[in-house]
Amino acid sequence: AAGPWLFARLAWRVPRSGAEPDPAVDPAWLAPRHAVAPYAPSAPLVPRERGPVVVLVTVDALRADVVNDDARRAAWPTLDRLAREGVLFTQARAPGTQTSVSLAAMFTGRTFSMLRWEHAGSGRARFHYPAVDPAPRFPALLSEAGVVTFKVASLLFLRNDFGIASGFAEDVVVARGRQHARAAEVMRPLVARLAEHDERPLFAFTHLTEPHAPYDRGAVREGPLFERYLSEIAVADEHLGRLVRALEAPHLRGRAILIVSADHGEAFGEHGTTEHTKTLYDELLRVPLVVWGEGVVPRRVGVPVTLVDLGPTILDLFGQPWSAGSVGESLVPHLAGRDVPLVRPIVGEGRLRRTMLVGDLKVHVDLRQKTFEAYDVARDPGELVDLSDREPERVARALATLEAFFAVHVEAGYEPPYKP
Repeated sequence: AAGPWLFARLAWRVPRSGAEPDPAVDPAWLAPRHAVAPYAPSAPLVPRERGPVVVLVTVDALRADVVNDDARRAAWPTLDRLAREGVLFTQARAPGTQTSVSLAAMFTGRTFSMLRWEHAGSGRARFHYPAVDPAPRFPALLSEAGVVTFKVASLLFLRNDFGIASGFAEDVVVARGRQHARAAEVMRPLVARLAEHDERPLFAFTHLTEPHAPYDRGAVREGPLFERYLSEIAVADEHLGRLVRALEAPHLRGRAILIVSADHGEAFGEHGTTEHTKTLYDELLRVPLVVWGEGVVPRRVGVPVTLVDLGPTILDLFGQPWSAGSVGESLVPHLAGRDVPLVRPIVGEGRLRRTMLVGDLKVHVDLRQKTFEAYDVARDPGELVDLSDREPERVARALATLEAFFAVHVEAGYEPPYKP
């Protein structure tokens, strides 16, 4: 019985499309990124002499649909205010469905397969991390440029030495072992640091672990899991309110920008799964993304974006060029109210699966099972109707684009590990 399975694992290959990449994707993004010159910064949102203060908060397992849904937003007044007064990107996606994978891509501008993952940590905290990968993390680039960089690590592996969110000059760790720090423990040092900050430019980051499973930190602790999950989002929202009030202090007014997003979404039965990590469907990849603050023109933006865009965006906010090695683009023009084309592919990875959004078509490739799927997410946002056999030419072009992207962006001879 094991023979056919073993043969499939060792001998089968994902069928190659045999097509040309989709012409809608700029071929420059399908070429090695080291051949591209660094990108120059945009016009500033905050006058550079004022010392911009940019704070990035990611909220664990926060689904996009609950934040983007007008009918629900009254339940979390801070997120509602940020969305009304800032830019809400309604089509944002994470580059992975695990916290470490997604945030590593965000801080390096490179997706999972483009990074070197090796075992790091000790005991029960020993897993694959990109601790030895040499790719520059954008906080380190900011530090080198004279920007004060500050982080509160709510998870042990967000500490600098694990390589996920490294490069911060000030690294405050409130996590204990594998325990997820509570929002109050996270916000206390962050708000205190903002209160004492001077006129220098500052970039700060933290990660809230509410509403991560088991959803036992909200007002609702019994009953349906989804209701408990929604209740825990309200906890995160309350603490985001503390942060907003801190950013409205007189010494920060007129130079503060807040970015709120998530590391991934959360499943509640879609595609037969719960929680996260297990698939790359949009209940897990779609995340909220809102930017609020000085110089930001309030509006909703419906173009697809990715967390990998946040590195170039934040560097751009400080007037710093971003690396050609990044596979993201700056969103600063969109924050200023300008609609400029974004032409890089949007990809996601996890558990040796890959996905890419090509126009409205989202293709999935499973490198272990040697299978692929394709969905038109404009017509079929739940990804229920596989178009592999129904629109073979369109699917073949999208698969060819995915193949071309990873062929040039993954180091030759490197086999990315399976990260459970």
